[in-house]
Amino acid sequence: MRQDFDNELKQSVLYKEPQTAVVSLNFDIPDAVEAVPKKEFKERKEALPESGLLASLALEAKQSQQNRQYLDQDRQTKNRNVHEALDRVVKFFIPFIRHVNEVEPAVNRTYRLDARSVYANLKWQGALVDSRKQNMTDTALLNHVAFSVNQLAPEPVLFKRPWGQFDALKKELQLLKIQTLDDLDEIRRPKQEWLETRLDPALPVQIVFQGNYDLGKVDILTRNLADFGQAAFRLAPEEMSGALLDELGLFLIGRADKPPVLLRVTDK
Repeated sequence: MRQDFDNELKQSVLYKEPQTAVVSLNFDIPDAVEAVPKKEFKERKEALPESGLLASLALEAKQSQQNRQYLDQDRQTKNRNVHEALDRVVKFFIPFIRHVNEVEPAVNRTYRLDARSVYANLKWQGALVDSRKQNMTDTALLNHVAFSVNQLAPEPVLFKRPWGQFDALKKELQLLKIQTLDDLDEIRRPKQEWLETRLDPALPVQIVFQGNYDLGKVDILTRNLADFGQAAFRLAPEEMSGALLDELGLFLIGRADKPPVLLRVTDK
């Protein structure tokens, strides 16, 4: 029955044979590109010319960093040397004053304010040493070491000056750290031309060892060391040796006539 239907359909004037439609599509396919190996790409990249400015700046930056590292190392070395020099001073004076304060030796030295006012026949009394760091941390550098001692005369020293030198006298005694047993401000000017007063028999001797970390040196300030007055010295850390401290100690207790050469005031 199905076949009869198909035959009748084909005999119909409206029947057309089925047509196969052909569609043509055209695409432009590019040629295959060969992939660049990773190693070859790296070599090509490295082969590119570098910027001359960038290379120059990189070199300057490297040199600047190296210079800073060198300066930092040099500064640390200088700081350590100064600190160790001050530490040697501390380690010398602490046992030194402990022993000498027990002995209290006679100091065979004479100090003259003038022909009539003389400190002589002195005796050691109550030496002290004090040290300070730059801050309170454990790793802080030593800032200074201060030594002081009184050399005691047997009795007050009489001192006589013209009244016209009153102001200069006060300044001089303040500089020397010598006390008067009379209150100069309460002494009324008498009719006589001269001012007479008694000076405290305790003559202070002071030495301060100050760390100069900027210069990598040790600054030394003395008062009444070998004579009346102040003096200043600057030594390299390596000059602050055990031998120098021994010489200084011998002079302080009167067993040497002169202080160490490096701590002598030279006449100009």
